[in-house]
Amino acid sequence: MVIHRDCIGFAMAPLLETEQFSGGSLQATAVDEDSGLALRLEVTRQYKQYQWAFDALYGGAVIRPELAAFIAG
Repeated sequence: MVIHRDCIGFAMAPLLETEQFSGGSLQATAVDEDSGLALRLEVTRQYKQYQWAFDALYGGAVIRPELAAFIAG
């Protein structure tokens, strides 16, 4: 498969930049300055163990399908 860089679109929305400790969980958000990718981490203590949960808000779509081709070899 051959794909031009303008064929597929990807978007990522920044999450709330909160760094707080509430209700037994710790939340922090990190945003990459170069790419704009955002990731939120929540650490929760449950039953004598820690649970790590990562959140990201993103979406993708094929914007111009004519810029992709299948090549059978």
